[in-house]
Amino acid sequence: LVVQSALNSLGPETIAASAAAFTIEINLYCVQNAIGQGVTTFVSQNHGAGNIPRCFHVGRVGMLLEMLVVTPLAALVILFGRDILRLFNPEEAVVAIGFLRILCIVLPTWVSCGMEIISGVLRGFGHSMPPAMASLVCICGVRLLWVWGVFPSWRSFECLMAVFPLSWIVTLAVLAWIYVKFRREFLREHGARRPL
Repeated sequence: LVVQSALNSLGPETIAASAAAFTIEINLYCVQNAIGQGVTTFVSQNHGAGNIPRCFHVGRVGMLLEMLVVTPLAALVILFGRDILRLFNPEEAVVAIGFLRILCIVLPTWVSCGMEIISGVLRGFGHSMPPAMASLVCICGVRLLWVWGVFPSWRSFECLMAVFPLSWIVTLAVLAWIYVKFRREFLREHGARRPL
């Protein structure tokens, strides 16, 4: 709501462009999320079966799958982004702003993929609270600080869009730290052999 409110303050062209770009980019996120949910399912099944090395292997395969599937889709979105945006609004100013949003969201999509997979693995092990709290605190915290602290000094669409990859990078760093710590403790506690 805070980010949308800041977006709304930039005028009707920005609102229209952002809404159209969001409609396009959310489809890419659905694919990322589906793979992340699949990772959760496979990790939980293997965890229940006691096949711990495969749990960690599923995480690596999920990350590879994210890259193999999402990268070409992201390339298509960037390649045809302007044309797709014109279906929503033919005004060139709106298309330019919308395409800028697509670039800001889709180019760093690998960061979002990492967040999905790490969260999926942790949830598969039954640890859903750490990734949920990391996402809540980091994504919301960084975005609030940015909109209230940085954006008022540089009131531009580019400045506002920078908060998305920035909040993802911070969240991915925290999730990676949680994952490494969890894996080390889990393997030590359960005496499982090192993951493949």
